[in-house]
Amino acid sequence: MKSFYILLLSGLATCASAQVNVSTIRTPYGNATVHTYKPQNYFYGSTTPRPYRGMKHKFYAEMIDGRQLMANTWIDMTDSVAKLVIDNNTDSIVIRPVDTKMIVTMLYRTNERMEGIPADSCWLFKIVKGPINGYSPFAEKDAYLIAIQKEDGPIVPLNKKNLVELVGTTDPKINKLIEKEDFQKAITTFNKNEAK
Repeated sequence: MKSFYILLLSGLATCASAQVNVSTIRTPYGNATVHTYKPQNYFYGSTTPRPYRGMKHKFYAEMIDGRQLMANTWIDMTDSVAKLVIDNNTDSIVIRPVDTKMIVTMLYRTNERMEGIPADSCWLFKIVKGPINGYSPFAEKDAYLIAIQKEDGPIVPLNKKNLVELVGTTDPKINKLIEKEDFQKAITTFNKNEAK
């Protein structure tokens, strides 16, 4: 029985591993070190991080062939290409970005319309709006960014080189955020500065 508990606990340890970010914040009483934990989910019996699934939404898909489908599901990124799966009692319909003109959902909390445009392997949702737009593969305001766009220009992958080209390098605060690879904060800071 004792070996069973040890095996169970060792399995839980791999499932509950986390990425730890350490930062320092200033307080009226001096600096404080803050540890932020980013849990990573794993498949049971695997040490490979589990691909992310978005939150469940009611998606309306406008298909290339003119059909309109509704899927009460999440965006599944377990394959190399995103998909929506509509489960019927008899069969399943898989919707891929290449099959659609766009997909649309409404966010539950804010009732904001989120439109996903098809890209090569996912849909892109504009979750940061401003002089620099930020796109995520998920219809959630707090999701990570994978692509950026300056005003109505071309959408390009989010990386250091592309971000520096779009925002320039005149603001030292933005430069520091880019060097730390905190791209999302660099974009929102740039957008706030441009709005002034």
